[in-house]
Amino acid sequence: MGRGNNILIISPWADDWDLERVIGTPKVGVLVKGFLDKGFKIHLLIPKEEGFTNSTLANLRVSPIPIYRLPKIKFLSLGLYLIDYLIVNFRFMTYGAKILREHSFDVIYGISSSLGLAIYWLGWKFHKPTILKLVGLGALSPIRRYNLIHWYGYIPEVIAYKLKFDKLVIVDDGTQGAKVAKYFKTPEERLLFSPQPIDRNLEHIVPTQELKEKLGFEQNDYIVLFVSRLVRNKGADIAIRAMKLVIQKESRARLLIVGDGSKRKKYEELAKKLGIWEYTRFIGSVKYQEVWKYYGIGDVLISANLVSNLCLPVIEAMASKVPVVTMDIRDTEKFIKDGETGFLVRFKGQGIPLNASLETCREIADAVCILLKDANLREKIANKARELVLKQLPDWDKWIETEVKLINSLK
Repeated sequence: MGRGNNILIISPWADDWDLERVIGTPKVGVLVKGFLDKGFKIHLLIPKEEGFTNSTLANLRVSPIPIYRLPKIKFLSLGLYLIDYLIVNFRFMTYGAKILREHSFDVIYGISSSLGLAIYWLGWKFHKPTILKLVGLGALSPIRRYNLIHWYGYIPEVIAYKLKFDKLVIVDDGTQGAKVAKYFKTPEERLLFSPQPIDRNLEHIVPTQELKEKLGFEQNDYIVLFVSRLVRNKGADIAIRAMKLVIQKESRARLLIVGDGSKRKKYEELAKKLGIWEYTRFIGSVKYQEVWKYYGIGDVLISANLVSNLCLPVIEAMASKVPVVTMDIRDTEKFIKDGETGFLVRFKGQGIPLNASLETCREIADAVCILLKDANLREKIANKARELVLKQLPDWDKWIETEVKLINSLK
């Protein structure tokens, strides 16, 4: 093996490495598969989860890979507390150093700003090139307005930009990572902006009456999707409140919530309180490879993310020809052109933490109703949306080639 072919990937997400069981965003799974397909040797350092199996990417038809698992680590509010951040990074430093003493690696590849300190220290200690991939940086984009308390809350992100990694891979998910990099004066030669790659093999997205029946829906029901983890800032409560207004105008509308998280019970109680429980289905976490069949039965997708709505579910829905109704948070309008490739609602927020106003919920509901009542408009918008994402976004294979070139460029 030549230089750059042995990679240690370090991630705080145990359930992203294996597409056999991954739920949510395949941040690690697709990356691992792509590197393995290109002949790289991969080792993984990730937290251990209850019920975790060493299936070694069997579903992806690749050779077994070494996996090192720390005891499960609980992150508090994405690392908002300095003590948590330091403890977690120290644990990854300690275990990572043990691995690096026993094995030879050419590159250390970290996922998430929450492990930035550990990745940087390991690279410095063992004289190895380092890559750190950053996602979801929208909270920092209007950074000049923030006070010291806010800076404290985003210490991991600030540290990630200030430390001199060999490369920062910033996912262009609408959270304006480029603006943050400019603010911190991060040298351009150390930056690589990653688009949201998409699955172009969409023949498997076929509406099935069997799935609708299995979920308890009637054939003529309209399915409004919400696809996301059920945590703060993802906006499931906004979608539920908007759906109450939708159902008042269109009794055949049904809300299908795909995803799970710490706020699920709270959102279930909200649906009951608002009187739309019988119109709502919470189906929990879905394997990444199976999520497409739910897009196949969807008539509209609501995205109410309070950080950015160029998130993966929006891109997937557009590629799957499901019209999107969302809010104009940060760079969302780069892809969602109001009335052309989706409906873009002007966000009106209030409170701490930030939430959408009743007016915003009402505008979301109005847009959903317009789409449900006009099949021709749904098709027109869906076709334009899919055309846009297929034109502007690479597929996973093409993006993996870019990542491979990055690995090979590190000396």
